[in-house]
Amino acid sequence: MSEIKAFQFDANSPIEISTGVNMQLSDAGTKRYLLSTPRIEKFLIDNEEVYQFPIGFQLRTYDSLGVEVTKISAKKGIMKQKLGEIVLTDSVRIRNINAERLATDLLFVFVEKDSLFTDKPVTVSSLAGTLTGKFGLTSNLNFTEYKLNKVFGEIETKEMYNEQESE
Repeated sequence: MSEIKAFQFDANSPIEISTGVNMQLSDAGTKRYLLSTPRIEKFLIDNEEVYQFPIGFQLRTYDSLGVEVTKISAKKGIMKQKLGEIVLTDSVRIRNINAERLATDLLFVFVEKDSLFTDKPVTVSSLAGTLTGKFGLTSNLNFTEYKLNKVFGEIETKEMYNEQESE
């Protein structure tokens, strides 16, 4: 009987573990996304597949020509297969094709809806300066069109630059 109990399913344990994972998602033969992680743990919770990324997560997005547009990374993450939702935590970072960067501690990623969201503080940096959103942001997946909530900071605009040159 003890041997049988040793093989019993533990609901708190992963049903599958994969290491050194690189998953490429394509559209009509063109690479669109590359998900990389050192470890994925798959759980079955209420008949839904849930994937945990306990030691790192990275998602790269590509345009229709295969050029990398965005890199999203975090130390931890969870993906709910049914909802198509990825929740990233702990040192979440984004870099886009325009050299803009985002830093936050919590980010919801909706690949199928082409959107990102957080209600936690964010810092957005670019060549022009740094802005902080006290109550998060909403963005497209490529982090090229975004809206910050309750913004403060300094950023150099074209108008400021032209004023400085004329003085």
